Amino acid sequence: MAHFNFMIKKINILVAFLFFSCSGLLAQNNLSKVQELYDKGYYYYYYNNYEKAVDFFGKALNLEQNHYNSNLYNGLSLARLGRYKESLQYINHAFQLDSTKNKPEIYGFLAGIYFDLSDFEKSVFYYSKKIAITPKASSYLRRGQAQARLGLFLKAIEDFDHAVELGEESIEVYFERGTVNYLLGKYDVAVTDLLKVRQNINNDYVQVDYYLGEIFFTLQYFGKSVSYFSSFIDNKSEDSLKNLNALFKIGVCNYYLGKYTEALSYFDEISKIDSDYIGAAIYKGMTYMALKENEKSKTILENVLKKDPQNCLANHQMGILEYQNRNSEKGIEYFKVAKQMAFKTNDDFTLFGLAESYLNIQDTINSLDCLNKVIALNPNHYKAIEARISLNSHFLAQKDREVLKDFDLLFDIFKQNKQITSYFMARKSILLFELGEYDKSFAELENAIQLHYYFEYYAIRALLVTYRELKISQETNRNSIPSISQKQILQDADRVLQSNLRMKDAYLLKTTILLAFARNKEACITADEAIKLGAVINKDHLKFICKGKKPKEKNNEWNFFYNLSSFDERFSE
Repeated sequence: MAHFNFMIKKINILVAFLFFSCSGLLAQNNLSKVQELYDKGYYYYYYNNYEKAVDFFGKALNLEQNHYNSNLYNGLSLARLGRYKESLQYINHAFQLDSTKNKPEIYGFLAGIYFDLSDFEKSVFYYSKKIAITPKASSYLRRGQAQARLGLFLKAIEDFDHAVELGEESIEVYFERGTVNYLLGKYDVAVTDLLKVRQNINNDYVQVDYYLGEIFFTLQYFGKSVSYFSSFIDNKSEDSLKNLNALFKIGVCNYYLGKYTEALSYFDEISKIDSDYIGAAIYKGMTYMALKENEKSKTILENVLKKDPQNCLANHQMGILEYQNRNSEKGIEYFKVAKQMAFKTNDDFTLFGLAESYLNIQDTINSLDCLNKVIALNPNHYKAIEARISLNSHFLAQKDREVLKDFDLLFDIFKQNKQITSYFMARKSILLFELGEYDKSFAELENAIQLHYYFEYYAIRALLVTYRELKISQETNRNSIPSISQKQILQDADRVLQSNLRMKDAYLLKTTILLAFARNKEACITADEAIKLGAVINKDHLKFICKGKKPKEKNNEWNFFYNLSSFDERFSE
């Protein structure tokens, strides 16, 4: 019996030995098979055959469900096939199998999948995890894209900037940063980035022309806007809404460029595509109004208002039409409806137009009200800020602080553009002079000249210094302006003449300065040069200029101010 028991033990030991030996061999064979199946799956993954990749990864996982790489790449393959929820199960399982929990690539994979699922908050979360471990340019770019989709535009710009700083030079980063800056109203930097994209344009970025068209349309550079929108249409984008909007904007641009026949052809084309496109109908009515065909215009606008009685733009245009037809009471009623609805719908475009219309009928209160609303809605609306400066400048005693604050807004909008910033500095210096802030005025003008040379600034400085010297002479009973001051002022006047621009005004400027110095003979010569260039100077003024004989009527005295070019004149297309 004992022997038997001994034999049983030996047999048990032998069986156990054989079992463990076979198990080890089986396990080894399994691992080898899993690796073989994984390798085949990875081969198909590498060559973008994700269906077959999933098949082999699945077989590998049937043999070993905790195989890290098979879980990871099966998840990635499923994601490539758009099966995101399934993919997350495998990638999260791979994450659990990773003992370090510190794999940046897995964070990146999860961030990308959540981005494709439009779960941008989780996408930002996982990209942030990845960036904390390995701050690469591509991760900043992707996180910036997710931030942008969440409407976190400033954070998105920070990420795009980091990506560029770390060496990201793809057109993708410039396209993304350009479009976000466009949405922020930062048009200068947006255009810079979008033009970089356009230089390397491919089918993935045909929309760059659309955004450039929108930017130049907003900036009212209508010729450029037409060019970019036309290019966008020529590229045959599949986005039908953008195509229709591009056609509409080209028509609007032609309207503002005075090309009314072309404008009408675009509005007619839009009507064939979409007969309910109200914007095209309104601008068609506006085009007929510009062509003095008021009856056609009225019929179209009235039809629009039957469909949409509270349409802001249609009411505004009907108001203008009624004023043209001398029905001011009806015009006011239409303006009133337009303003109410524009305030309600935050329609800054109509509000800006209404501000101009109210100013034309000398209703400064309503005009200012509309401008304030426009700027509240769009702090980068530089034309509204400019208009508010002009309006408030008529009431400087009460509005001087508001006007100076508006200049600061313009400086902030155009801080990247030295030419435009210097222009507004020069304008601010004139305002400061009118307020009696002479030292601040000259300091601001000097800053403008240092920032960007432009001949008109010397003209303004010459006149302002002349007026200040005359004021000092009056206050101190000084007989004449010191010769040193005269020399400096005339140097500025000569700089203006040397530019060979606005020559008529340049000679009138020098004439005015020489008169202030009581140097009539020289003033007579420069006045003659101005007349040769088309200046009209009446006889009384010529007698005063050449002989010092003042006109009998005080309101007929010589008066000239060298005005800065308007913004549109200076910075036109």
